[in-house]
Amino acid sequence: MLGCFIILDFVIYAQHVAFHRAGFLWPLHATHHAEQTLDVSSGLRFHPFEALVSLAFKAAAILALGVHPVCVIIFEILLSSASLHGLASDAGPHLGAHRVGYHHGCAS
Repeated sequence: MLGCFIILDFVIYAQHVAFHRAGFLWPLHATHHAEQTLDVSSGLRFHPFEALVSLAFKAAAILALGVHPVCVIIFEILLSSASLHGLASDAGPHLGAHRVGYHHGCAS
């Protein structure tokens, strides 16, 4: 199960990097960076098209890697909970990047 979480965290980290570096994706992701402070709404603040692109990216990766559906469900629950409850400061490369001043304190 831990290996699955590491793989999925890397997948969403790679996706997040793509949203920052690919010029055509940044306008979608900029909504997520609209505020400079993190609060309970930060984990929910996304452009609708970013959510669709994200869903397609994760679904393709999950299918290509053969990740077990139960692992995906547990990972998504933990990811959402961490985002909503401010626990994202020290967990994994993706979640750890969301510290105030480290990631959301920058413009891109």
